[in-house]
Amino acid sequence: MMRNNKYFWILHAFSLNHINKIQLTCGMPVIFLPGRGIEVLSLMSLIKIDQYKRLMMHDQLRDLGREIVRLENPKEPQKRSRLWNSEEAADVIDGNKGTRKIEALSLGKCGEGRRYTAKKFKKMTNLRFLQVDGANFIGDFQSLLPELRWLQWEGCPSDFTAANFHPKKLVVLNLSNSAISEDWEDGFHSR
Repeated sequence: MMRNNKYFWILHAFSLNHINKIQLTCGMPVIFLPGRGIEVLSLMSLIKIDQYKRLMMHDQLRDLGREIVRLENPKEPQKRSRLWNSEEAADVIDGNKGTRKIEALSLGKCGEGRRYTAKKFKKMTNLRFLQVDGANFIGDFQSLLPELRWLQWEGCPSDFTAANFHPKKLVVLNLSNSAISEDWEDGFHSR
């Protein structure tokens, strides 16, 4: 029943503990909810909005969403729409197995201290959400990541070296705990 219910897909595979941000900007399935979609989910006790306006869901519901996505292709993660398991995501990136099927990718702490080349993202033309912690990007990103709307890049290094990193559809940029300083100029556009 829930598998075909588009309301369910707001509860996608990405979450940190019990907290989920509504990803309206990512073009994720929440975009397709009618105006009262959040209210309907809340009335069904599937989610609630806390005092800080954060979307909260039960762990079991989150896990159900993750399992549904995993079942898209249990043996080949690169053929799934979302890679929430950071070890699987790192394997896909490291093995240069990215595909246009991938819309969301969470490298999390698996990215710490790593450098990812533009070539690793070349086939991920539909990537809308990217979460990476402590990594760096190198190479020429000209015309890459055309659909990227949400970049959560905690621990972004001050020596950001990628050229032409201009995600044109980017709406959310989270650089928490980064080494970015005021002299970083224009950030992505200064390279």
